Amino acid sequence: MSNQTPEPRKLLMRVPRPLWIGLVLVALIVTAVRIFHNSPNARLPLPDINDVQSMEADFYDSDKQALVTFQVPAAHWQPIFSSLLPARRDSNPAKWESLGDLRIKLARGGSLHVSLYSVSDGLGAFSAGPSFETGIYYRGGNSRDLEQTLADALKASNNNQ
Repeated sequence: MSNQTPEPRKLLMRVPRPLWIGLVLVALIVTAVRIFHNSPNARLPLPDINDVQSMEADFYDSDKQALVTFQVPAAHWQPIFSSLLPARRDSNPAKWESLGDLRIKLARGGSLHVSLYSVSDGLGAFSAGPSFETGIYYRGGNSRDLEQTLADALKASNNNQ
């Protein structure tokens, strides 16, 4: 007879290695999504067009040599937004020349103030927030495209009156 003591039963269940790898990957993905979702840079600077109820613009009309205020026709909302995007947050904004402002009423209530700036290097600039004072600065889009899009919207607004 041998003096070997019987090995105690193992209560741990062996989990296959691919399952462990899968669980770790899922945990990493969930963590990354939460971090990105909570990041201030993850917020879109402009609302979805479907959430816009109305848009009013102040814009310097070079033909009239004056600042004009007009209701932006709905057909011009998307082109204006497109001329501002894609955009990234600018944590160190420069002193830019003002091009105008947009006051956007949202369909679900609330409003958004967008200050528009003209930038000589071509890349556009704007700030967006509930008010001018609380706006977050962004760089994106194209200044020349924005100016042309606003001029087109002004012309369309004048034709509708």
